[in-house]
Amino acid sequence: MLKISLLVLLAVVVFVSVRAFGNNGAQDPATAFAKITNGAKVIDVRTAEEFAAGHLADATNISYEQIVPALQQLGIAKDQPLVLYCRSGHRAGIAKAELEKAGYSDVYNAGGLKHLQAFKAQH
Repeated sequence: MLKISLLVLLAVVVFVSVRAFGNNGAQDPATAFAKITNGAKVIDVRTAEEFAAGHLADATNISYEQIVPALQQLGIAKDQPLVLYCRSGHRAGIAKAELEKAGYSDVYNAGGLKHLQAFKAQH
C-alpha cells in the first residue's frame, strides 16, 4: 500500500511540474521548426554567455527573466507567433507562462537547444 501511495504521489508531482512549466508534453522540434518556417520569431531565453557559445540562426537573445518587458519594448505584437528555447526547456517554460499571463497568444516552448540542433542536423 505504501508503494502505491508513493507512486501516486510521484505521478502527481511530475504532472504538476510539467503543467507549471508550461510545456504540457510539447517540445517537439518538428513543430518548432514548422512554426519558424511559417514566420515565428525565435527567442533564446538563456543567458548572454550561453547564447554567445551557440544558438539557432536568427534567434534573438532575451533572458527569460526579462521576456515580457523586452518584447513590449521591441513592440512585438501579442499575436506574433513565438518559439522559445533554452538549455532544457525549463526556462522557456517559465517564459512561456509569463508571456501567456501578459496576453501573448501564440507561444511555443521548443525545449532545449541541443535537441533542436540534433533534429535540424537530421532533417
